[in-house]
Parts: sequence; structure tokens; C-alpha cells
Amino acid sequence: MTEKSIIFAENIECMSRKNFFFTILLCFLCHYGVAQNINIETGYYTIDDRYDTLPHNAIDTIINKYKPEVDQKVAKKIGESELEMSAYMPESLLSNFSTDVLLKKGADFLGEKVDLSILNIGGIRATMPKGDVTLGNIFEIYPFDNIVDILYIKGSYLKELFDFFAKKGMQPIGNARLKVRDKKIEEVLIGGELLDETKIYKVATLNYLRTGGDGMGILNNAEKVINTRRQFRDMIQDYISDKYNLGEKINSTLDNRVIIY
Repeated sequence: MTEKSIIFAENIECMSRKNFFFTILLCFLCHYGVAQNINIETGYYTIDDRYDTLPHNAIDTIINKYKPEVDQKVAKKIGESELEMSAYMPESLLSNFSTDVLLKKGADFLGEKVDLSILNIGGIRATMPKGDVTLGNIFEIYPFDNIVDILYIKGSYLKELFDFFAKKGMQPIGNARLKVRDKKIEEVLIGGELLDETKIYKVATLNYLRTGGDGMGILNNAEKVINTRRQFRDMIQDYISDKYNLGEKINSTLDNRVIIY
């Protein structure tokens, strides 16, 4: 049986609570294969208060059918955190945790050391709670289906990227340290060593950023790109679950990887 629905939305702030839940529901259904043969029809519609009073029978039918199973998956505990972690710039517990996991998982995939990891602060959308961490928490924090890429890129392009960060706003980095003065890069260390503009570095990042997201189009100058075909969110989930299976909690620290004078 094919079930059809039309989702009306312009952004989360303007969506009704019910339509927002329905959107999240569809994300889970697609990601975990709970539902089959759902057609989503799209189009352009004027969004105004007329939809606040209309019945949502079609949406209610789909929500009520799948909500119990989705709720069960969302509530599944996958690990524990030593402390609450928030994300903000120039440096935060959650952004450091995220880039450090990306660095490790990139190296695990490659089978050798990765020099640097780069994310965007806009891709981290919620706070990691202290204590139990559920699958639902992970989807709230990392809602986008970004794929991890490993780039082989010359240091001169990384210098340009860091200059861009210094002028426009810092972004999360792993295994690097930046010193910024008057919106200019004063020093760049990668793996404890000064940036070499002639060297080829291995960088773990997101396909969204490599293709120009958040103004990082310079990353598209990579000499080689390896698509891991793995979502960053899944890597985070695996890391937390692996820790939990070993009886360990996740943690993070502030280590002055970004210093602004």
C-alpha cells in the first residue's frame, strides 16, 4: 500500500509541532528502513496561517502507524557522557569532541594517520547531555546526512582556508592549533609542527564542506578525494557505542587549539 503525504514547511521556526515531528519521523524511517513504499510529493506552496487550523488526518495516520517503533529506536541508550557538551566558537567541548572523533574514524578507515579534521559549527545543532546518551540525542546534535571524505590537499590551500576562518569566523578543527591576531593567522601547527605549504596533508572532512559549503570551496582543490561512503553521524554513534561496550564514557577537553589575541 502506498501512502502519500505533502509536507508544508518553510523552516523549523514556522512549522507546526506536528509537521516538525513528521519531518523527523521521515528521517528515521528512511535511515533505518522502518517504512517501505512511502511516496513524498513535493511542490511550491504559499505557507500562511491557513494551515494552523486544517486537520492533518493523512499526517496523523502515518505518525500513529510508525511512532511507537520510532520512539523505541530514539530512546535506545548507546552510551554515556562524563559531562554536558555544548558547541560554540572559537572552541568548545562538543566541537573538539566532534573533530577528534572525525580524526580517529578517518584514520581507522584509511588505515593510517590523518593529519587534520575540519567540520562546520553549523552542523552541530544541539547539546550532548551529561549521563545517558540516546540515539535520539545523536540525531538532534548531528541532523544532517553528511558523508565523510578524506582529502589529500596541499598545505598552501589549507593556509588559505585558515586565513578565511580568521577573517570570517573560526570553524572546528582537530589535531591543529591556530593563533589569530587582528583577524589574521599568526601561526598554524598541524600535529605539533608548523604548517608546510608545500606538503600534502590528509584531511578528514565532510562532502558538504569539500563542495563549498560554509564558504570552504578551497577544499575542492584537493589532489585526491576518498569518499568513505559513511555518514559522520554514524561514525559518532559507533564511537560512543564502542566506548560504552568497553565500560567507558565519552569526554572532551578545551586545549587551546584556537587562540585569538
